[in-house]
Amino acid sequence: MSKNYRMKNLGIKALVGRFIKSASINQEKDLIILDTETGKLFLTWEGDCCAHCFIANVSGAEALIGATILEAENAEWSPVKDDRDNCEVIETMGTKIKTSTGYVTIESRVEHNGYYGGYIMVSDDEPMNKYYSPRERENEVMSVLHDF
Repeated sequence: MSKNYRMKNLGIKALVGRFIKSASINQEKDLIILDTETGKLFLTWEGDCCAHCFIANVSGAEALIGATILEAENAEWSPVKDDRDNCEVIETMGTKIKTSTGYVTIESRVEHNGYYGGYIMVSDDEPMNKYYSPRERENEVMSVLHDF
């Protein structure tokens, strides 16, 4: 029997002040799990309906481990390709994270048909009464977060 969770998006600012013990990423590059001093944080890249959202690249990942996050912010989505007539739209967004040891940047991509979008959900996975939990995805093959 599966548990029910609230899946409230805490927002990227919820990372600020957290000490990161470890960081892992799944093979699909749409889930990062941060093990913090106060528990796990799940960063999931979600696409609305007919959209695919994922991490395109990471730079400075080593600055996360053993560090405290001092600042975190997302830029706005910017078009890379916009061919709405053929239902092919690709957008990119940068996430900048300043830690006590350096900087991490994450480039996200969303591919969609021109009507949908994507976002990064930050969740601590507190139980409530509906929706699935990213914790159910913990059994996915995960590896240490690194630059790519």
